[in-house]
Amino acid sequence: AMQSQYTFEIVEADSGCDGTMATSAAQNLVNSGVVAVAGAACSGASMGANSVLSGYGIPQVSYASTSPALSDDSSYPGFMRMVPSDAMQGHALSYALNQTGDTYPAIVHMTNDYGNGLADAFTDAYGSSNICSQLGYNEMDGDFSDEVYSLMGDGCDSVVMVSYAW
Repeated sequence: AMQSQYTFEIVEADSGCDGTMATSAAQNLVNSGVVAVAGAACSGASMGANSVLSGYGIPQVSYASTSPALSDDSSYPGFMRMVPSDAMQGHALSYALNQTGDTYPAIVHMTNDYGNGLADAFTDAYGSSNICSQLGYNEMDGDFSDEVYSLMGDGCDSVVMVSYAW
């Protein structure tokens, strides 16, 4: 009934899946007069955008950001998400490992927001004292065989790997 009183317009900005780029994009949205934001599509960008949007009281709803850190309302006010936190994946990984009979895993994970967040969530769920070793790698390097060889002497009985399916 009130539709004739409002004009809706979609304003787009590219976050680049990067916190710094998202901060700039969010400021452009603020300058354009937006009242709500749908996005960003990755956690790091959502964190960067929220640093601007929350200061203006602009609510932000992400359809893809899964970092457990974004669940902290005091750090990311006005942020909401449509997908569950990676913390749930950490609990699922812990449960899955418990079903194998292995008890002392190494964690090999990407060093981006997703990899770090999921590795931390798994460690919290499984217990840090039960982790044999942890190895972070840059997914863009392509070859991290030296790092993997370093794990072989650590006495781990399994590996939990947090990676994209490239």
